[in-house]
Amino acid sequence: DPEQSEKVAYKVAPLIVKYGGNPPPWMAKYMDEIMAVAAIGMLSLSSYMQVRQLKAEDFEAARREQAKRAAEAANDDYNQEVA
Repeated sequence: DPEQSEKVAYKVAPLIVKYGGNPPPWMAKYMDEIMAVAAIGMLSLSSYMQVRQLKAEDFEAARREQAKRAAEAANDDYNQEVA
């Protein structure tokens, strides 16, 4: 979302100016751990979003199949009444 990205950039800009783009000294010694947590977090979020999308696709496919079966059943009922 571009709007959300802009808000984050606006809030982070003072820190970038303050520390010159480098992490604060107290954080520098934990940078590897912080980057690992960030990477795991992004992977987790990506996996969650993929699973959510796949579930939505499965739900939609099941809904279409159910509608198709209902239409076929209605057509069969109509054909039996006409015959």
